[in-house]
Amino acid sequence: MATVLTALAVAVGVGGGTALAAPDPAGGAVRLAAAPEILLAVNGFPRTVRFQFTVGDAKNAKATFELAKAADVATFGFPAACVTTGTAVTCALGSPAQVDVVVRPKAGVAAGAKGSIAVTTTADGVQPHTQEIPVSVHAGVDLTLQEFPAAKEYTPDQKFTIAPVVANYGGVTAKRIQVVYSYALGVVPSNYASCQNDADARRFTCTYDQSIPAHNTWGLPALEFGFSEDAFGSKPVSVTVVALEAVAAAEPVVSAQGTDINVDDNTAIFGTTVKNTYDIAANGANASGAKDASVEVTIGVKNNGKATLDGSATGASPFAYTFAVPPGTQVTGVPAGCSSYVEKSGGGVDIKPGAAGGTFYGCVTDSVWFKAGSTDSKKFTLKITEVKADATGTVSFHNPFAEIKDPPADKDTANDTAKVVINPSSTSGNNGGTTTSNGSLPITGTSTNVPMLVWTGGMMLMAGFMLVLLGRKPEKTEEVQTPA
Repeated sequence: MATVLTALAVAVGVGGGTALAAPDPAGGAVRLAAAPEILLAVNGFPRTVRFQFTVGDAKNAKATFELAKAADVATFGFPAACVTTGTAVTCALGSPAQVDVVVRPKAGVAAGAKGSIAVTTTADGVQPHTQEIPVSVHAGVDLTLQEFPAAKEYTPDQKFTIAPVVANYGGVTAKRIQVVYSYALGVVPSNYASCQNDADARRFTCTYDQSIPAHNTWGLPALEFGFSEDAFGSKPVSVTVVALEAVAAAEPVVSAQGTDINVDDNTAIFGTTVKNTYDIAANGANASGAKDASVEVTIGVKNNGKATLDGSATGASPFAYTFAVPPGTQVTGVPAGCSSYVEKSGGGVDIKPGAAGGTFYGCVTDSVWFKAGSTDSKKFTLKITEVKADATGTVSFHNPFAEIKDPPADKDTANDTAKVVINPSSTSGNNGGTTTSNGSLPITGTSTNVPMLVWTGGMMLMAGFMLVLLGRKPEKTEEVQTPA
């Protein structure tokens, strides 16, 4: 399968709104993945705008930038491999399919100046597509938070330090800097009394009486963070910086709160990944009844820890499991969070949320956080259509339809399958598990090879936030070097 590059167009120090490109009605495969609005500052620093494209299987893909309508607003610097013809510049789209353009406000341009560039994508056998990108000039502060290094892997007992660096790409001095740190569940910040804390939102805010002149950088005070013992997976910290005031040369202080020229580059993510283990155990059940009787069975899973599974980044459940229905029974009541899975004759799976009458169900945990020590339970209602001694179904995590067959960090696979027994001949000795006749307690057994639901689990990140202020003395500002 061909890889399709669909990343958002990222403006390094440039932004405004980003508008996703519309689908090509002719089925073309070359297009801007997103359209960045180019915002510049009067007397501001040159910015690098990264245009990223969707290419797919297209051959001889190119992007042509027509600059005529922006000639009075800005100047543009393209990679050496691009070809200039008059006011147009054409660049081949390789791998990665992106073009970095250095954009400078034109000398003497005034605030309010506007223009645009037209970006046309072409490829062999593909209908050309053109999209207009606005370019505008503004007066004021334009803070940019420099990107952090690539994410590192830690263990829960380790600590890490964040030392942000902010640059002022605007044409006036920024004064009084506010920094907000927002972190994922499982990240533990050090306690800084001078910061305004919001423990519920996992966010803390720090304010510094610091000035950053135009075209200068400032290294913020370093903050230390650790992890809770149940932390697991991606655990980023989001850092956002704003200027509360601006000082123009020979002019009085004016309020600039919320008026940063481009706020899209005021945030950077400090990525961390926590290596930990967990043990998820399947919970089964027993029930008894006569023909045509209805019985309830409560199945589920328990997180024995140490790690808490976190799906808050996407709002999705972090763990999925399956229920293979015992023979001689018919499902008449399906709990929320469970779907019937039926393999189609031509391939694929027909998934019907909440549908009765199925023989195989996939379920997901109710919460986006499957915390260590917690249990997720689902109550099914079964009608006994045929009385069979020890009619056995299973609760499990194994799924032949999924690319990931088993939880990758589960440290004990012996309890990944549990039995659901209807009309058991004995209520003891079920592979060491426990049970009751009404199905209210789990039966944990050894793994058996039974068809199962799609594994949808996957940790992701970041649901709340909290911010801390530091009282370290600011470092000196430094002159930013103009890009070549």
